Amino acid sequence: MTNIYKGPEAGIEKEEAEKLHFHSKTGWKVFFFIMVALEIISLVFGAATSLGNIFGEIIVYGLVLLGLYGFAFNKKIFVRKFWFFMIFAPLLWDGYSMFYLFSELIEDKLEAYFAIAFITIFWLPFLIFLTIAFYKYSFRSPEIWKQ
Repeated sequence: MTNIYKGPEAGIEKEEAEKLHFHSKTGWKVFFFIMVALEIISLVFGAATSLGNIFGEIIVYGLVLLGLYGFAFNKKIFVRKFWFFMIFAPLLWDGYSMFYLFSELIEDKLEAYFAIAFITIFWLPFLIFLTIAFYKYSFRSPEIWKQ
């Protein structure tokens, strides 16, 4: 006699089920390459006021791109807690860049406000996606960190 309360058995083994859990991250891979292209454009054509700002941009967004690469391509890079703290790095750096650097570059305050509004409207979706990616990388990707 069979147990009617027992759940059905899966036709696949546990290892195969774990492989299926690795979702295709094609959208995140595309986002990674868009971010790489935007960062290259920013470094080549950007209006950085000092060498320190250029180095800050390279360091902060170099780490951001490294974490985004790790998430998009299922690679274990550094430790989970590091990427939790990196959630805040692009937010702080871009906030500094927008308000401090633009106030130095643009003397007309109305023009500065329009520039900040334009960049905020354009860049805010990217920051939201970066935050989601780092959150998922540090908290919602146990399959990456078990490797």
